[in-house]
Amino acid sequence: MPCPSCHAPLGASDVECPSCGVIVAKFKERRRVQPPAGGTPARQPARTPAFLIIGLGIGGAVILVTAFWYFSIRPRVLALQEAPRAIKPTKPRTLKPVATPRHPFNLAYKLPFSPLGAASNGSEIIIGNRGDPWGAMRLRPAADGGFTSQGVPIIEPGNRQKINVNAFAWNGSHYVGITTGAWFGDSGDVFTIHDPATLAILSRKAAPPLLGCLAWDGQSYWAATRRNTMDSPEPSLLYRLDADFNVLATSEAPAVGCQGLAWDGQYLWYGDVFSDTVQVLSVSGTPRVVHKEEINLSYLSGIVAFQGGIWIVDYGDDLLERVEPSVRLAWTGSPAPATNIAASVIPVAPRDRAPIPNARDHNSFADRKPDDAETLDVTVELRDGAVFGSWKIWFGSELFTRRQSSMLPQFVRYKVTVDLPDGTDVEREFDGTPGEHAMSDVRLAGAASGGEYRVHIFLHAQYVTAEGQGHILNRSGSTLTLRQ
Repeated sequence: MPCPSCHAPLGASDVECPSCGVIVAKFKERRRVQPPAGGTPARQPARTPAFLIIGLGIGGAVILVTAFWYFSIRPRVLALQEAPRAIKPTKPRTLKPVATPRHPFNLAYKLPFSPLGAASNGSEIIIGNRGDPWGAMRLRPAADGGFTSQGVPIIEPGNRQKINVNAFAWNGSHYVGITTGAWFGDSGDVFTIHDPATLAILSRKAAPPLLGCLAWDGQSYWAATRRNTMDSPEPSLLYRLDADFNVLATSEAPAVGCQGLAWDGQYLWYGDVFSDTVQVLSVSGTPRVVHKEEINLSYLSGIVAFQGGIWIVDYGDDLLERVEPSVRLAWTGSPAPATNIAASVIPVAPRDRAPIPNARDHNSFADRKPDDAETLDVTVELRDGAVFGSWKIWFGSELFTRRQSSMLPQFVRYKVTVDLPDGTDVEREFDGTPGEHAMSDVRLAGAASGGEYRVHIFLHAQYVTAEGQGHILNRSGSTLTLRQ
């Protein structure tokens, strides 16, 4: 038998090969690589296990996919998740009226948030919110004559954090706020310009220091300072600024803690947080105080002119309260017909007073300008269990001229409000027409109960001048009192 290794002949009893020494019983044939022609045999390279190659491939792919998701996809997903929360308002809720408003208010509503600052575009009220969801609350008239409120977060666009705004104004096309520049990495305070629909911040401008309130009179802004404390040494200033927030003039403010400012079409209403006073300012020429009234508030935090009325925001009691219309007229020194002079200081007249079934206010208004509006003749009467009215109002043609270059919503409207003896009111809104606009025998409200019924008219127009500037006209018209 030949050796299985060297093929030398072996005897029958040989355990080992005498030529190569291999142990025959333990010999295993090895596969050899065919050597190249004329060379030594090639060595077979070491082979990497297949499972290791597959594992490394899968691990590398996982690492690449994870890195791509974390650095590229994840920021976009988070932004998309945050964006709806940033602009999504809360569900509307109905505000509850206060059963017995305190003097000198005839309407009051409990607010479900911490109010600070207020403004109106004529159809809604915006109030700053110190609590969650921060930003602001939109108050819109409800079908029953009250309000619904809806929270709208305001997001700082850089770090996408919720911020609060200390004051608001409406400039005819946008809401404008005042807040600290620290939200944006700026020093000092800033004006913020907001989208009218979402309240998203569109831009910002540097503001004078320590401003506590802001108002727009149709051509310029008014702003006033609020000291840190009543006795702190900061100056108390009233600013007038142009549409680009450049300071046009400064004067001494009537108090040291302005936290509410509103323009009613003729006067500035200034609210002081330290003394809880409301001051009415004439700003034709050098600003001067025409009336000052101390009001028993917990924490005055805003004033807004809305649909012919003046509303005060109270942070301490979370209230929105309307100044009784006849009191408002008395504070501004506005002329009133002889029939309601005495009633202007009495919230509800006793039933045993002499009835006033009808009343009239007539105004010649000889100087009729094309950009002006005024009530000419108003008659109201009680009959058939209702209040009826007839009126003639002058609207200048310039108010109706449409100029498309401005973003200002343009309209000419007026509102007739009847204050009822139980403290509620009924409002009717009408569109104006150029020239002498007349309506006759309009049923305004039911009059089933005894007491006083006050009827007042408020004119409101937004238009664009020939120079392309947006302008707002707010004017209180006639106020008449009936009694049965």
